[in-house]
Amino acid sequence: MTVSLKNLVGQPCASRLLRHSIRKNRMVHSYLFVGPGGTGKSTAAMSFARALVCPEDPEGCAHCPSCMRVDASSHPDVKVFKEKSSLGIDAMRSLQHDAWLKPQESARKVYIIDDAGSLTVEACNSVLKILEDPPGHCIFILVCADAKSLPATVLSRCQVVPFRHAALGDIEDHLVSLGKTREEAKTLATASRGLLGQALVLADSPHYAEFKDKCMRVAKEALEATPTRALELAGELERSREDLEDALDAIAGIYRDAMVLKLARPRDLLDGDTGSFLEGLVAGVSPEHLCECIKVVQEARTWICRNANRRLALDVMIMRLADGRRANS
Repeated sequence: MTVSLKNLVGQPCASRLLRHSIRKNRMVHSYLFVGPGGTGKSTAAMSFARALVCPEDPEGCAHCPSCMRVDASSHPDVKVFKEKSSLGIDAMRSLQHDAWLKPQESARKVYIIDDAGSLTVEACNSVLKILEDPPGHCIFILVCADAKSLPATVLSRCQVVPFRHAALGDIEDHLVSLGKTREEAKTLATASRGLLGQALVLADSPHYAEFKDKCMRVAKEALEATPTRALELAGELERSREDLEDALDAIAGIYRDAMVLKLARPRDLLDGDTGSFLEGLVAGVSPEHLCECIKVVQEARTWICRNANRRLALDVMIMRLADGRRANS
């Protein structure tokens, strides 16, 4: 499914800014698309490039030969640098030289530098030179997760386009449009933490149902675990090294949904198997304790992200979840 500027999922500000600049013909020579991974920056950069060279529609028709070649990475006036090997000094010097050549087919040439934060110092200096004196027919789009990873001299020459975590409802609606059921879409959106890219990865994962069931089971059992069982659950999570942070986010999301169900009983949380599970989870548990559970899981995730001992952080987390339930009973 081709994404146009008018349907950047969960990014209304970026969409509005880019579409307005094209409609008013007020494009600047360099943009910085910045925000967390999975917010759609690279997809938006390709959509913007498509619009800039499309002869049929100011926002990109996605159907003409020009748009189709952009999507196929074969348009002569749109060049993307995203592999580590293409972010070195030699590649950026080649970009400098190529930028001064006239466009072959379009009125503009577009250069997308993905993961610009990975540019070497020398490569960054080379990019800076072309940004300081850009050819009139060129537009540069730098993409990175953290603006601090780029020198202030580069930042000062770019119009910053921020990308933020999307509203879960926007992600949910998008997943439904791709064929997911409403319940599946809601579960995936919650697990994605507002990152559309993460939601799409989970949606395509053949192991997601197993992952979801494990997180629901751990979230429930942790509240009732004996010390021995708590250590077993911590060990089970610790073995999930590749998706541990996602698992902790999912568990925190489960406690959050349970707390909302306990307080407000919204209809969308009462449907399907997930609703039945949450009904069982909240029995005998106070909203205050569920709020504390969220904090406990988030604290463990923070420590793990700071390279604390994973097993120790998980042991403490599960013990605190179980002790909190016993203290409130």
